[in-house]
Amino acid sequence: SARSVPLRKVYFIKHGPQNKVEALSRNQAFRKLAAQLYLPMADPESLAQSLRFAQQLLEQVPCAELAFLPDARIVDEILKEEA
Repeated sequence: SARSVPLRKVYFIKHGPQNKVEALSRNQAFRKLAAQLYLPMADPESLAQSLRFAQQLLEQVPCAELAFLPDARIVDEILKEEA
């Protein structure tokens, strides 16, 4: 059965030279999130709705950039971060 769980953090992921988690300001997070959102420029109402969603998400959930090496050690880094 489906369950809901709280969204505690949004990670923007990228490959990096080491495993590293770096908190993002709301402005930094918005720039990264906006690059991933569908922004329907031809429909002002839908555009406003997309931007409201982004604003509400960023007001309620902390964001971080997660640089990682492509191996299993990143799991321990995330668990440490969330503890």
